[in-house]
Amino acid sequence: MYIFVWVRIRSLKNIFKDYFHHRNFSFFIIVFSIFVSTLGIYLAVWKGLNFLVSLGGIGSIIINKLFYILFFIIFFMIAISFSLLLYSFSFRNRETEFLISLPIPYYKISLCKFLEAVILSSWIPLVTLVIFIAGYVKISNLSSLLVFSSLIYFLPFLLISSFFGYLVYVVVLKFFSFKKTVIFAIFLLVIFYFIGKPNYKNTGDILYMLSDEIIFIKLSRLWFLPFSWVTRGLINLEEGKFLRSFLFLANLVSLTLVGISFILNKGGEIFLELFYKYSIPKHRGYYYKSSWEKVLDNSKLPRWFINFVIKDIKLFMREPTLWSQFLIFFGLLFFYFINLRKLSYHNLDPIWKNLITFLNTFSILSIVSAFGIRFVFPQWSLEGRNYWILKLSPLPLKKIYLEKFLFSSIVMSLVSSLLIFISNYMVQIERFTSYLTSSIIIVGSFSLVSFSLGLGAYFADFKVDYYLKAVESWGGFITLVLNFAYVVITAFIFILLTHFFILRSEMPLKRVVILIYYIWVAISVFLGLLLTNLGFKKLKAKEY
Repeated sequence: MYIFVWVRIRSLKNIFKDYFHHRNFSFFIIVFSIFVSTLGIYLAVWKGLNFLVSLGGIGSIIINKLFYILFFIIFFMIAISFSLLLYSFSFRNRETEFLISLPIPYYKISLCKFLEAVILSSWIPLVTLVIFIAGYVKISNLSSLLVFSSLIYFLPFLLISSFFGYLVYVVVLKFFSFKKTVIFAIFLLVIFYFIGKPNYKNTGDILYMLSDEIIFIKLSRLWFLPFSWVTRGLINLEEGKFLRSFLFLANLVSLTLVGISFILNKGGEIFLELFYKYSIPKHRGYYYKSSWEKVLDNSKLPRWFINFVIKDIKLFMREPTLWSQFLIFFGLLFFYFINLRKLSYHNLDPIWKNLITFLNTFSILSIVSAFGIRFVFPQWSLEGRNYWILKLSPLPLKKIYLEKFLFSSIVMSLVSSLLIFISNYMVQIERFTSYLTSSIIIVGSFSLVSFSLGLGAYFADFKVDYYLKAVESWGGFITLVLNFAYVVITAFIFILLTHFFILRSEMPLKRVVILIYYIWVAISVFLGLLLTNLGFKKLKAKEY
């Protein structure tokens, strides 16, 4: 255990030395970005809480609900992030194969991987929670000791969230396949839809929006679930009810100890079973075609295109971290959009309906951007040792590039278009805005895929053996910044333009919106073609 920690500390120290001495500019950009982001988040939290406090009693109620929702969201965010990281650390890491061969108890290897995944999945949520509490303490004129006291609640909460992610990780890997997960996800969506159905007619007023009839608030306040214990403990601590606050803290600590004891007693056995299942290749003596393969075979598409599409789909379905992320994030958006009517957004004034519609558009493009970095960017790097086969094949590299672009773009645009259609239908937005947002989603999806694929080709590293290593590279960081900047600028421009259009409702202003849209499309196409051309030229000159 000591050696494992020592190796991690030395590795981190060497990374800092390398960036500080040999990559001064990169080190400065990273540190500056972290500082500006932290300061920006704090100011945003402070301004938001200050506005809510100015509302009086209703503001205090909203802040109280926000605490419950915040811990509810972070709980599942950490669980998802932890399960994906633990999978990559355990079964997509050469170090694990080396550790297995040593005379080390398996439970120690499992515990080390568990703690490493906890730290990497929890440090950003921990910083976010501390910033949120610091802003609340500043606004409410409370003692700064509350910030330090809250850490006592946060640490076991982070471990419990990670342990829940561990249970999900074990259940999915032991019992679920891609098909079973899709069926189970649909089943959960149906259940949550009926759970979230209100018991009385929705009036659309603020009291309804803050009531437990809203499913997110209802779930976040369940007293027997651990994500509500932190909020209840901090509220009682603020009110001076120290005994009640200590009881919630004792619940958190006891559940944390249960999770750690489970890892110590069963972790080694589970780890070894899953390692042999997912790290050692298995060969079967037969092959059968699935239904979607038969559909592709019977299509009139070129044979080379069908073969590469089948290969990309199989690579996607064989990697649990890929299809699980796809189902989780798009599934959450789908669940949110089909419940928009229950939030009475369709009863709001046109200006607020417009804002919600474009925020939904922004959220969809953000997910597409994230998936572009995680799925599309590393596609060329993952060709690895097989890249030389592609270059020597009679099939031009340009056609392979075209297949990757078309397949990724069409899938992303179809899923995104379905989501924005549901959002516009639920909000009952006007026809012009509905057409505008739908076209923004389609063009934006194609553009983000072209950015990610082009930069992925430009920064392709054929020596990586797992997609996260390509994503965490310098090229992945550049793609992240470019995609995020593109999404933010797009959302800001069209929210601002349509806002003025609704306020004035003038035909010349509508023409301005259409003109700006065409300019945005031209810029998107130009950037996409530019990065595609740069990436393809660099890729063509690469050798394994």
